[in-house]
Amino acid sequence: MLETVRKYAEWSFSLGLVAIWAASMSGFRRLLGYNATEHLVLALYAQFVVILANVLNQLPLLILRSPAWLAWHKQWSGWTMGVIELGIVLLALSQFFLVDLRRQWWRLALAGAVYVAGKKLLLYAYAWVLVKLLLAGIAK
Repeated sequence: MLETVRKYAEWSFSLGLVAIWAASMSGFRRLLGYNATEHLVLALYAQFVVILANVLNQLPLLILRSPAWLAWHKQWSGWTMGVIELGIVLLALSQFFLVDLRRQWWRLALAGAVYVAGKKLLLYAYAWVLVKLLLAGIAK
């Protein structure tokens, strides 16, 4: 079972891609005439930067191995990375769509809310499906 969980967990990072695409489509679908494929390309680039930020966040753990540091990093890393990821997504959206913050701030706010809610919902749904598959004995 543990091996099955590890195998499926390797793909959980791709859920952020779907959340970024949904955020882009919800706030900027008709702006500048981009189609869904172009929104997906933006999501791919933004997801790459998010993954890179997460890798950089983990680098100190290769050097600093004390239990106190590991506990501190674990406690604060999840919260701060969530904020950093949201910042990356909002920056990517604002640059790609040339957002004028005075008139289009609501588009970024909507996209940010969709990203946060979508990512959380997708992670919970992914975990729920994985648990159901394991309990049913289908995932092998």
